[in-house]
Amino acid sequence: MRLFSLIGIVLISVGFVSVIGSSTDMIKDGIENYYKKQNVSDFIVKSKTGAFTDEQISAVKNRYGENNVEQGMSIDVRTGEKRSLRLYFLDLEKTKINKFELVEGEEITSEDENCVYAEEKDNVIKGYSVGEKVEIDISALNLPFDKINVTIKGIVRSPLTFGKDGEPSFNNPEDTEIPDNVSDINKLDLLENILYCPTDVCAIMPKGDLYVKAGDRELFHSFSTDYEKYVDEEKAELTKLLGEDIRIITLYDNYSFKSIVACGSSGDDEENKKTLHDSTKWFTEEELSAKGLAGLTAPTGLSGEMNSSDAWFNDGYSFSQACPDEETFRTNAETYFSYLKTHYDGAFGKPRNEKYSMDTNENWYIIEQKNDLSSYFDDNPSKLYTFYYIRNNTLDNGYFAKGSVWIFEIRYEFDTASDGYKFKLFVESADSSHNGIYTNYYKMKQAVATTVLL
Repeated sequence: MRLFSLIGIVLISVGFVSVIGSSTDMIKDGIENYYKKQNVSDFIVKSKTGAFTDEQISAVKNRYGENNVEQGMSIDVRTGEKRSLRLYFLDLEKTKINKFELVEGEEITSEDENCVYAEEKDNVIKGYSVGEKVEIDISALNLPFDKINVTIKGIVRSPLTFGKDGEPSFNNPEDTEIPDNVSDINKLDLLENILYCPTDVCAIMPKGDLYVKAGDRELFHSFSTDYEKYVDEEKAELTKLLGEDIRIITLYDNYSFKSIVACGSSGDDEENKKTLHDSTKWFTEEELSAKGLAGLTAPTGLSGEMNSSDAWFNDGYSFSQACPDEETFRTNAETYFSYLKTHYDGAFGKPRNEKYSMDTNENWYIIEQKNDLSSYFDDNPSKLYTFYYIRNNTLDNGYFAKGSVWIFEIRYEFDTASDGYKFKLFVESADSSHNGIYTNYYKMKQAVATTVLL
């Protein structure tokens, strides 16, 4: 199911393909369109001496074109075992290469002081909240000051880190082979946060990065043979232009791109041969019944094109459609809350942590049914309601057997592509985290009987 999970989160959430899993060609077309749309760089060239000279920059621009080269700086600061914080220092107003999407908050303006963007949270990236104040320890950089204080003004999604299972940091050895699967990626030092800073946040920071994109955007073609040849040739040419004191990072070193293309190239296995879901419609009764949601109706009051998928994480489903206002979102939340009370009374609720094993990455939870809809509300990463429902009450060592507990979540989330809010719905097994590292066990809180003595 790994193939469908990754394709579902990347292609559906980014919104550049309407049908998932129908063919390898469609997957590849989707990633190629995204590569072009977001103006993804083919090379990130890092100076090992700190900064490039004007002559070096001019030489690169002469080869690739003025509009195909941008300057900046990116530094990975180690924050813990196998975890790092990446800091970008960019001229955000002029950045056209590697265009990220603003998913929450507001754009930074010239009037803002020490405001930055943060990468949206995922299975590895912890994320920040809009308005949160962050003190960054940069003592390892040997600058005249040890800390930078910034405020998060917006949450963004970068085209270089759209995968949800971790992106390797620059702190891995330079010759590290970047894998295309979850089990191997978790062996590397990964980014736990990314901040995008205007250059004036640290004016003395040198511009030691060059972001270079190929003039011919048709070459990529999902890592075609011609593209591989082009990359090898241009790495040699960049070394001639800039010398040996550089590090060249290509899309072959990018987990997000490698993993999704690898999924698209995996062939027509048995999963690909299943009956295709119509991604422009609500789920069929057969599809809903397969997740214990027979009779669940589509949300009301929405408009525009539906996007649905049976390829979400953990054998799950996803759905999105334009939502006019928060009141419509709330109305649908009440409808689904009523559905769960009718169909799963005493067998759904909100989990609280009972215990956790750091040695085995196992979590044990107690699910408690709450009678107030607000008890299921949260506002991170967006306004949402999350319910855990129990499809099978069979116990194994006092906890529900594997496959018994499922997550039903709805969100009211801003979509930059349509410049409006969308109603999003997700259904998935609660057995494990998206990256498969953490295993979860659940039991239901028992109602306490009260005896009245007369």
